[in-house]
Amino acid sequence: MSSARIVFDEMDTGPEHFAARLPLPGELIRFLPGDDRPDYCLVKLDQPLLFVPEPPQEIPDWLKERIAVNAWPTPGFDIGRASPDLVVRPPDRPPAVWVHGLIICARMVGTQLSPTMRDLWVNVAYVIDSSQFGADRVDFEKNYPAAIARINLVEP
Repeated sequence: MSSARIVFDEMDTGPEHFAARLPLPGELIRFLPGDDRPDYCLVKLDQPLLFVPEPPQEIPDWLKERIAVNAWPTPGFDIGRASPDLVVRPPDRPPAVWVHGLIICARMVGTQLSPTMRDLWVNVAYVIDSSQFGADRVDFEKNYPAAIARINLVEP
């Protein structure tokens, strides 16, 4: 796949800091297979996004079951999961992670990212470990599910 320019221009579900950055431009770098499907795509953002996560929380058993069944992100985030080169620890604020890339896939399995795509809704995960950029597969431990957003191809 030759690199293509895209823009995230609308969000259905996700954090306020993602919505505040829309429209969010980036470049499709390459397709990556995952354990569950072959069509994930690595996106390099034009400008990094600062992810200030909520700390981990105690989760009741009933919610754990729903999270597992629906593949929802777990509430809270362990900052130790992020590679140290991406972590920022300001003295007066909680730790944060610089997000330079995203892993995306079409919401509907079987829908392909293509040069003719328009108004395509995708699952969005933050790349929280720099080694994902050089990997030949999606490693779910190196990413954090963040949003459902719409992308459009940017015409050259």
